[in-house]
Amino acid sequence: MSDAEFRQTAWKMQVPEGRVLTHGTRISIQSLPVDKRTPTMSVYRNQQGVFSPTMTSNEGPSFWRILKTSKSPVDGDPIQDGEVVRLSWRFKDQTDGFRDFFDDAFGRRRYTKPGDVDDTLYLKVPFPRFEKTSSNGMALVMSPAATTSPIIETIKVLPTANEAAGGEVSMKYNLHDLSFRLDAIANRPSGAASDYMVAGIDQTNSASIRLGAHNIQVGDTVSIWQLEPVLSAPVKFIAETCLNVVG
Repeated sequence: MSDAEFRQTAWKMQVPEGRVLTHGTRISIQSLPVDKRTPTMSVYRNQQGVFSPTMTSNEGPSFWRILKTSKSPVDGDPIQDGEVVRLSWRFKDQTDGFRDFFDDAFGRRRYTKPGDVDDTLYLKVPFPRFEKTSSNGMALVMSPAATTSPIIETIKVLPTANEAAGGEVSMKYNLHDLSFRLDAIANRPSGAASDYMVAGIDQTNSASIRLGAHNIQVGDTVSIWQLEPVLSAPVKFIAETCLNVVG
């Protein structure tokens, strides 16, 4: 299956406990592409010791926590439509471990937290990006920094051909927190994007219309908007993804 086909997907957000999404709810996220394979969103550690999100075909679950980005959120606070959320990944939540390629070319699955790593990791966007600027994709990293403000972190990277003789190379990256907007939509893959009321409107730059508060519940279909982080260069990656929230 091509990368383009994998991008044509709906996402299933599984909620193992409870029937309403709240701050701190444990979730599992799976992709439902056209060929019926269901890769799961997980985390792995690369050869340089950097944790990153990944899609894996492993059958075991990988659990994330959905978090409100409002000031002073409390565990159990309901997440309403139109709210901005972020994702974290905790070692203590995992029942199926993670793939670890650090000092292991095969990347054997590990079930214990490395001693030098914090228990909770957060999705971040690195700048400068790892890919060429002409690439449509953007690699993400996991960071122990709980702050939603930009931070500077030193990350080990692969050396260039000229640097190879010197061993490991480290670079400073500006990491920006990655957040998403949740909107309740009709139960169909295209969501509200094909509604006649918004025909011809570029929805990536338009304001949303809210018709009252609605707690996101099991059985809802929601739209996730990946918000554009504030970077020091014009980088724009906004995508709409449909999520079915199931129990």
